[in-house]
Amino acid sequence: MRKLFFLCVILLTAGCSLLDRQGPPLIRTLITSRGEKPALGRGKNLTLTISAHDPDNDELDFRWTAVPVSGAARNGGKFFNPRTSGIPPQDTLIGVFQDTISIIYQAPTAPDTYLLRLRLSDGKNTLTDSLLVEVTQRPPTASAGLNQQIPYVDAGTVTLDGGGSKDPDDDDLNYVWTQISGPGVALTSERTAHPVFRPPAAGDYRFRLRVFDGIDSSNVVNVIIRVNDRGG
Repeated sequence: MRKLFFLCVILLTAGCSLLDRQGPPLIRTLITSRGEKPALGRGKNLTLTISAHDPDNDELDFRWTAVPVSGAARNGGKFFNPRTSGIPPQDTLIGVFQDTISIIYQAPTAPDTYLLRLRLSDGKNTLTDSLLVEVTQRPPTASAGLNQQIPYVDAGTVTLDGGGSKDPDDDDLNYVWTQISGPGVALTSERTAHPVFRPPAAGDYRFRLRVFDGIDSSNVVNVIIRVNDRGG
């Protein structure tokens, strides 16, 4: 009887030991919406998609932090849960059962290289992963379109074309058009990519375009609109 009692105790202890074992969570993949070496402009968004697995099917907690590598910037940016309103920012997802989740990283306004760290926990075991994100500030490039030749028409209008202007960081652009020669005209919507003017007479109308992204100005480009008289 005593031997049987001890055998039961040993079996129960072994069973409890097996039940108490905790396998650590695993990060299978960490993918960004901008590739393996993500770069984005100031204040722009980057989607991070994490595929994780827990062998014990435990709830998982995801916590993100971001710090500037140089230490010069005051903050590392913000994280938002795309399934919520994003107000306030949410850098932690708690009690998640899904194998795959996404979170949005909003870059700060200071250009730098930022280290994004993920801390994944199942309550007992913790795993970390990280990636580098480049926040850039590059000057835009202006384009005023091709020179045009059009016939003069009473009360006719001409539309300028700055739509080819680009900003490599996807920043919003401000357009600065200036007439530099020809009969004087007034531009309608002169701060946009496609201002309009009404030529009062035949002649060559020359305009200059510069674009601005809030920090840097572009190159300066010119365009000529030749308005032919009625005789060609």
